[in-house]
Amino acid sequence: MNIKTKQLLNIASMTFWSMFASYTFAGILIVFLTMPVAQSGLGLNDHDAYMLYGVVQAMGYILPVVGGYLADKVLGVRRAMSYGACILAFGFLALVISTHAFTGNMRQAFFLAYALVPLGSSLYMGTASALIGRIFKDDEHSSKRAMTVYYITINVGSMLGIGLAPYLLHSSFGPMSVFLVAFVGKFIAWLNFALRRKLYDDVMHGEDAMPIGMKKLGILVLYCAVAYFVTCFLFSHAHLSFYLIGAAIVVTLLVYLLKTLNLSGEIRSKQMLSIYLLLAVFAFFVLYAQMNTSLILFTKNNSDHKLLGFTLYPASFQLINPIAIILIGSFISKIYKRFPQFNIPYQFSAGLLLGALGIFFLYLSGFSEHNGLVSGNFVGLAYFTLTISELLISAIGLSMISLYCEMEMMAFAMGVFYLVVSLANLVSGKLSDFVALPEKKVAPQLTLPIYTHFYSYLALASLIFGVLFFAASHRFNKRFARRGIALP
Repeated sequence: MNIKTKQLLNIASMTFWSMFASYTFAGILIVFLTMPVAQSGLGLNDHDAYMLYGVVQAMGYILPVVGGYLADKVLGVRRAMSYGACILAFGFLALVISTHAFTGNMRQAFFLAYALVPLGSSLYMGTASALIGRIFKDDEHSSKRAMTVYYITINVGSMLGIGLAPYLLHSSFGPMSVFLVAFVGKFIAWLNFALRRKLYDDVMHGEDAMPIGMKKLGILVLYCAVAYFVTCFLFSHAHLSFYLIGAAIVVTLLVYLLKTLNLSGEIRSKQMLSIYLLLAVFAFFVLYAQMNTSLILFTKNNSDHKLLGFTLYPASFQLINPIAIILIGSFISKIYKRFPQFNIPYQFSAGLLLGALGIFFLYLSGFSEHNGLVSGNFVGLAYFTLTISELLISAIGLSMISLYCEMEMMAFAMGVFYLVVSLANLVSGKLSDFVALPEKKVAPQLTLPIYTHFYSYLALASLIFGVLFFAASHRFNKRFARRGIALP
């Protein structure tokens, strides 16, 4: 086994355990947030839970923009991976300890402990794929193969984590067992990398090849302290955070637009097109966020919990997502190759229309209701359709940035992509207020119209936007063709 294969397998192993841990926790997060305190949940009402989830997801995409910069310019990729994985493991351990020791003030204890998770992710997220890119930078074929292995590892880990999480949550140990398994997974991931860090000595350059020094350590400590306390504040004031984070993101997007307008020629046209495509990314992630929030609670409150005759926990329906990605993602690139005219603007248009269809299935489920409960097969169909939409938009979103944007602005453009995703999660959390149920128990016959009306409006708005986006994409393609500019 050559050194590159050993490096890839080590990163894949680390990624597997990390994703297994992350999705074990994320798969039940919205359920945990709304579980009564008497059942060891956080006891939030639907309204507060949706807003907090939106802020959690937003911070999970915002901080990596700063963490990635530190990895490139201050710490080095290998150090950032190691530090990030260690902080993540400690964050989940803090969840285990704090939520067990401070049951009288569990909500604040959860905020203080969980704020470590996006902090750790900011140093870890993206660095693993960057390290793979560095290992195979001179071999395009091997690089694609390595990224495929990496992508499959992510989805296998997430699939197993999502599958296990509901059973742990409903066990006699409750949420504590989820936190503990997440900690073990993150700890194994960190230990796996820390013990074999010298395996990557041959691909270390730049900041990785330099001693860290007191100045760089000081920058790291300052970043961790500021990021931690800001995250704690935003978690504790989720409704105010919507406006604070949203305003900061909008300002950054305006700066990106101004920088783009200062470009010229073909690259200006392509980068302007990337901004247009970011609208599709935003619209899609508003829909995608429903899969982990309102759709889980809709399945819990208003479905028969059955998929193709099998009874599942509400959170287990999410398994459709990684399974479909593994099965379909392996050959979707062949479709792109066979139909070269089906370029990125058309792919994004198709993704938006499929996303609208997925949400529309949830509205249609209301016609199958019996005593306020709908067939879980509609939920499964929605998850499957939204997953195909994900493959058409999210899976190639970062590729769009690298293909359409000016090289010297690439890092900034990648950050803008994640900021758009953050903004979409914030907006999704706000939109979910429309399906926030009263705190007191309400009969399914009364809650079903709340969900189906919301999904009907969301599907209609998405359909209209998708149709307009497709028409605009067609015009963009014709305009670029007249100028002799090929769009991948």
